[in-house]
Amino acid sequence: MNFTTTEAVRNFKKFSKLESKDIEIIIAAPQITLAMMAEAAKADETTKVKVAAQNFDFHPNGARTGETGIEQIIGLVEYALVGHSERRIYYRETEKETAQKVAAALSTKIRPILCVGETALERERKQAELVVRAQVAAGLAGVASNRLGEVIIAYEPVWSISTMGGSKLCKPSDAAKMLEVIRDEVKVMFGAGAKKVQVLYGGSVDSDNVTSYARTAKADGFLVGGASLNVYSFRDILDKMELLR
Repeated sequence: MNFTTTEAVRNFKKFSKLESKDIEIIIAAPQITLAMMAEAAKADETTKVKVAAQNFDFHPNGARTGETGIEQIIGLVEYALVGHSERRIYYRETEKETAQKVAAALSTKIRPILCVGETALERERKQAELVVRAQVAAGLAGVASNRLGEVIIAYEPVWSISTMGGSKLCKPSDAAKMLEVIRDEVKVMFGAGAKKVQVLYGGSVDSDNVTSYARTAKADGFLVGGASLNVYSFRDILDKMELLR
């Protein structure tokens, strides 16, 4: 819930100038700005930056006051976040709803970015692996094996998100273990097809730690939070990633 519509479009135009030969850049924007973002992206024929929705309702249409249905974002975005920790915590989204959203996105050829991750209490109770495996299994429950490659999974330890009170930085070694847990759960479900799934890391990622996460955790990419609100701090992250290529 950052920026007015005017500010959002202004910022998007700055981000649209970012270039990378091998790194895909996706901006997950507030619902109210999606149409304007899509228009700005089409107007700039040189940009490779893509747009994602932060959330959507899996119902295509109907009496759902205040919601944005999946069919309403077709043509505006290529990606959509599903099950972000803030949706799970503040809006009590269930595993069933997460699965329904993943399925709805795939039905419209929008690529879902399934977010999973444990809370501080769950980690303290040694339940991190159990919780994340359950979230992955639930989110992918309705996905056909031939569509698996369209799904992206992002691990975001809730206890390491800077906007959460008392957050702690997740060690790259701990992130590596959890990313391996995710890949293993997908392998249990889909066998060799699991290799098609990209697994991202998200949890207070910035230019100071992104290299460590890329090397140690072997993340395929990153779900960047606060550091993505400023084009210059985001550019620093991109520069660090370029050096690893």
